[in-house]
Amino acid sequence: MPSKVIKGTYHVKNRSPDGDSIAFQANNTANWDFFDWSRDFRKPTPEKNRPIQLRIEGIDSLETHYEGFAQPLAIAKSATDALLRAFGIPVLTYNLNFTKIVTAGDSVEGAIVAADVDGYDRPIAYALLGDHGLADGAELPALTDAIVEMTINYKLAAEGLVYPTFYTTTNETGLAAISRAAAAAIQDKRGIWAFDRSPGFQFWGPRTILEEAVILPKLFRRLVNFCEESDDIANLGQWLTGKRDPFTVISTGQRFQKLSDLVFVNGREVGLKFDPLDVMFRPTS
Repeated sequence: MPSKVIKGTYHVKNRSPDGDSIAFQANNTANWDFFDWSRDFRKPTPEKNRPIQLRIEGIDSLETHYEGFAQPLAIAKSATDALLRAFGIPVLTYNLNFTKIVTAGDSVEGAIVAADVDGYDRPIAYALLGDHGLADGAELPALTDAIVEMTINYKLAAEGLVYPTFYTTTNETGLAAISRAAAAAIQDKRGIWAFDRSPGFQFWGPRTILEEAVILPKLFRRLVNFCEESDDIANLGQWLTGKRDPFTVISTGQRFQKLSDLVFVNGREVGLKFDPLDVMFRPTS
């Protein structure tokens, strides 16, 4: 699938970025015509050119504000700070709850390489600072390792500040490059990999995932949803069986449909059955 190069500026002021999302404003709004938007009013126009939220491809950072909940904040905030440093954006002040950036050195110049938008009309992007010789509006027939390795996506994975998280729509070249970067970080136990407990941890309730266990963000989000819907941890196994969350195991090509196919429960021990590097999820909300 071809990708579009779009030059513009990155923005965080008055927003709540986490370690894998940031807003972007195109220099030329005609470039947005490349994508198939689900709702036209979300597409910026010359009359209403505004920053729009990106989804940074291939990575997922610890949650800082999912439905009002956050993963262990000292580590989650480090990914956000690393994202901002990577983009060269100095944050001057947050609000007192540390949920919104009030003032910042905004409008940093860069470019994105994207092939599509997601279900929320967020461009699924590889993010670059500067232009790296890529022309604004250019269509790339294929991604290359050289391009991916210059991206913020790759940098954050290599530093061990995000989890690799792939979807069936993820470009094969991007998937392979980010997998290599993450695998090296895992080997060296850099960043989150010094704390990761996704393979298995004792789940005693919300406090475990909010304050103690560093786990794959997708697993965190599902457990937050479970805690909202249930009053007894003993119900978790049955709850997982009743939830669809389709995914494919990369190494074998096996396809699964239920969340219980991904997550095991043994008493109070909960964890992933598969390595995140070996899983592709089907895009959902």
